[in-house]
Amino acid sequence: MESLAIVLVSEQTIPNVLFLKWFLEKNISEKKVLFVSTDKMENRKKSESIKKVFGNIETDTIIVDENSVLKIQEKLKECDVSNYEEILVNITGGNKLMSSAAFLFFRDKAKIYYQEFSNTNALIDLKTDKKIELNQKITLKEYFAAYGIKANLNEYKKLKPNCKEYKDYFTLLNESETEDSLKELRKFRDKSKDKIQKIINENDKIKTMITSFGFDIQSITKYEIRYITGGWFEEFIFENIKEEEKAIGIKIDNTNNELDVVFINDKYELNIIECKSTATNEILSETLYKSRAITKDFGLKTNAIIYTTSKICLLPNERC
Repeated sequence: MESLAIVLVSEQTIPNVLFLKWFLEKNISEKKVLFVSTDKMENRKKSESIKKVFGNIETDTIIVDENSVLKIQEKLKECDVSNYEEILVNITGGNKLMSSAAFLFFRDKAKIYYQEFSNTNALIDLKTDKKIELNQKITLKEYFAAYGIKANLNEYKKLKPNCKEYKDYFTLLNESETEDSLKELRKFRDKSKDKIQKIINENDKIKTMITSFGFDIQSITKYEIRYITGGWFEEFIFENIKEEEKAIGIKIDNTNNELDVVFINDKYELNIIECKSTATNEILSETLYKSRAITKDFGLKTNAIIYTTSKICLLPNERC
């Protein structure tokens, strides 16, 4: 049996990825995908990004004028779909004119599906009104690929497998001298070992802080400094996330952005968590602004979250 999936390409790629995962899992011997795209979307490499999720699949792409139903239908007529025993069309993507043109053109030739933005977990068969529940899994690697983002997803390893209980670190944060020591230590997160040793030898409070975290004063590294000044809190948040598809310390290629913790929930939403073990209102406001700016590249269904142990009092228009 030869089957064709047709998808309308737009900025939001995850609905098409879910649809194609469902389509490709169907028990069909020969499968092909047709992308109906625009110059704007191809310049942004949206079709290419979706293809990268699936690797070696047979595809074709046609470019349409998204501002004319008639011109879109003329382009669709140029596609020979007569040899396919089954045609499935997802009209979730594209703009309204593209969706309308595709529906009108294929309503007597194909099965037509739509995904509501509020519920991407289900496909709606527009001819029967039947809902098909989607249980396809999307990995973080696939999610980032779908939006054309190159991310460094390292395997998670605890810095100190035999570290103290996290509750001890929370207790330490409540001590009056801790904040001053942390401020001083943060200056050395990227410094050489010699410079780190110099500040340690001159500050008994910092010596106590390092010892409290179970590290050796004489061999302390910048990575352990990073752990003391916030890495432990990221680790705590990460380990308490129940979702399977999660990652910590993600670096985005060709940018200065690093994401503390991310995970995908059962609604296919990407959640980006910024962790601040201690922070002022000013720092938290800056973090919130940064989080909002970053999420625009990761799709509409992205949540920016800030976790902190500090007491905060944000203005109404600054609340998450």
